[in-house]
Amino acid sequence: MNKTIKTWLEKQGVEFLADIGIKPGHTVLDFGCGTGLYTIPAAQVVGAKGQVYALDKDSGKLNELLVSAEKISVGNIIPLHKTGPDLPDQLKDGSVDAVLLYDILHFFKRDERQRLFNESSRILKSNALLSIFPKHSMQDEDPYGSLATLTIDDIIQEIDAAHFSLTQKADTIVLHKDRLERACILNFRKDKKSGESH
Repeated sequence: MNKTIKTWLEKQGVEFLADIGIKPGHTVLDFGCGTGLYTIPAAQVVGAKGQVYALDKDSGKLNELLVSAEKISVGNIIPLHKTGPDLPDQLKDGSVDAVLLYDILHFFKRDERQRLFNESSRILKSNALLSIFPKHSMQDEDPYGSLATLTIDDIIQEIDAAHFSLTQKADTIVLHKDRLERACILNFRKDKKSGESH
């Protein structure tokens, strides 16, 4: 593990996630978690009374995440091996305090993204946090394929349609793969009037 990643996992990532609204005791879903660059700091923020669901389609990355977490005595991570935008049944309606969708939107077509946003709304508590790192998903973020024509306003409109309200555009430093970079993080709150499912 290089020094940048180590410092992020143990300090900078913890501070970043606390700043966006993750709190001790929270239940968090890190969707498309990979090797845990955000899962492990989130688990440290929520502490022993909280838990973090780490969902990824790659079982090898989930195993790597758990090994890394064990090395720093983080034990409140629940791995979920799943593909596609639909969330597993064990994630109950209105049971989660925050969903992280970081650097994953470009893997999904528009209708799949809408299902993912709707599913996030389903599992989130009223007024809970949906945080988006839209890397590769907009014109100015190294876009992939059909997402090359999207703007940040297009992303916001898609998420608004799933009963979320934008609360913050954070210009901040995040970890992408193995390097720190400046990025726009979009933070939304689930609309209180939307109910627990759609």
